[in-house]
Amino acid sequence: MAYEPSIPRQPVIQMQFSQISLVKMNLPAPYPIEQLVGIRAIDSTGNLINPRQIQVDSGKVDFAKPGLYYVPISAWDNAGNQAIAQIKVRILDIPQAQQILPIIRISSQDVYIKRGTTTRPNWSNLTQINAVDRDGNDITGSVTLKVGRINFNQLGTYVVLVKAIDRYGSISLSAIRVHIVDQEPMASMTNQLPMPNYDPNANAQNMPATPNSNMDPYSSMPMPNTNKSNQTAQAVRSSKDNIFLISGVVAVIAFLIFEGIYMFG
Repeated sequence: MAYEPSIPRQPVIQMQFSQISLVKMNLPAPYPIEQLVGIRAIDSTGNLINPRQIQVDSGKVDFAKPGLYYVPISAWDNAGNQAIAQIKVRILDIPQAQQILPIIRISSQDVYIKRGTTTRPNWSNLTQINAVDRDGNDITGSVTLKVGRINFNQLGTYVVLVKAIDRYGSISLSAIRVHIVDQEPMASMTNQLPMPNYDPNANAQNMPATPNSNMDPYSSMPMPNTNKSNQTAQAVRSSKDNIFLISGVVAVIAFLIFEGIYMFG
């Protein structure tokens, strides 16, 4: 009886989306695409491959120049078998972004926590976050927070990244500033005064929800509707943290926000 030689099975690359879209921004090149969208690989036995064995050529993307870019992805299993894939990255100009990207709304983008706090903050009690897609559908369940290391014993301001991604692979970014202070301000002082959106005719919708701090794009859980907030996100402009609102879409300019958590001296 003749036997055919066995053919080694290649690993499989899995991506949260095969194409993503986001507004143009100044990010250091190359900026890791895997920070924006989930990418992983599994071997022939179904086991996850070490992320160090996945190569993403993010240098193909100029985040400041609108256009369509193709990013090659390679993965190797422990036996040396290789898999190849690619992801399309669409960089949008601001007018395009206004029509396509999700809208993130945050009731208060400044959160104050007293120095020396030992309990983990409950973000849903500190601010309300919701998001809608281009069709007006509630996608708050896709919102994730990237909460890095916050030193609750050191005065300063930290930035927590807020990301929303819709079913089209369109990504919007926003941020919450976490202030570690000696004395918490009065509740009435923590709410920002409303500022006009880039588009003054934008029709804001109020859909409160509880933020999800799970940063694994493959295990984001839906957020329950708490029906507690009727505030919309505020437009902010600061030379210190370089965040601005574009008709409800917050883009991050420079490198500091998307690296996770960043402290200002």
